[in-house]
Amino acid sequence: MKKTICLTLTLCVLTLITSCTGYKKLDKIRATDYFSGIECTIPLEIPSGAMTSEFLHTDDNIDEIKAKLDDISSEEGNFTVEDLPYDALLIVYTEDSKNALYLFQEYQLGEHYDPKHSHQYRFSDFSTYLTMSSQISKDGLKSQRLEGIPIPHHLLRDVFTGNYHDYNEKKYVINGSIKEFYEFYQMFQKYYSDYPLDIEKEDTALTLKNLPVNIKYICPRGTLNHEIESIQLKEFKLNFFENDDSEPVVTFSYTI
Repeated sequence: MKKTICLTLTLCVLTLITSCTGYKKLDKIRATDYFSGIECTIPLEIPSGAMTSEFLHTDDNIDEIKAKLDDISSEEGNFTVEDLPYDALLIVYTEDSKNALYLFQEYQLGEHYDPKHSHQYRFSDFSTYLTMSSQISKDGLKSQRLEGIPIPHHLLRDVFTGNYHDYNEKKYVINGSIKEFYEFYQMFQKYYSDYPLDIEKEDTALTLKNLPVNIKYICPRGTLNHEIESIQLKEFKLNFFENDDSEPVVTFSYTI
């Protein structure tokens, strides 16, 4: 039953994405990095992709994609490509002596979805937003979301949208271990040396301290209003343990 519900939700999300942005042949891909504001533009041809370049469909496997990106990198000279685990690539883009990190990650569609191309990828930065609990306002039920949290999306299994929530301590199954998460945040600090981020590691938890984020408010009909509040989270915590099926999972919690 749970698998059926998840599949239905996945197909609904894909339908919405397709209807809102459309898919077409792309002669370049692009993404904007939340943490530096740098827009990455790479002349990589994709047979079918969202106009935002976030979702890409092609017959090239991850090794073929890397080979093409390596060739483009040699010509352009403004980015490098590194292998990441779990069918993913790290793109380190440089502009005006500043760095920006981007993720090229393969994801799997539901088994009942018949794609035209054999591989599906998500191209994005490493930011996310965390949907918070809802509250009642004069306009009705209104939810909040924390924007600008760095997350290693490739280490979470079966999550391709890159957005999460904290409802009922949602458990996300992971591919990686706490060690791999910690190594990601050490890398993040290396490339974003001016970004204020402190990391504390325990046996079963990682804590990000003094994290600058924005709070945005979502109206009852799902649209963003103009209320934006910039704050600094005291703590954003990633808690690691095993679920009832003995799978490694992570939950997110925070202190404002």
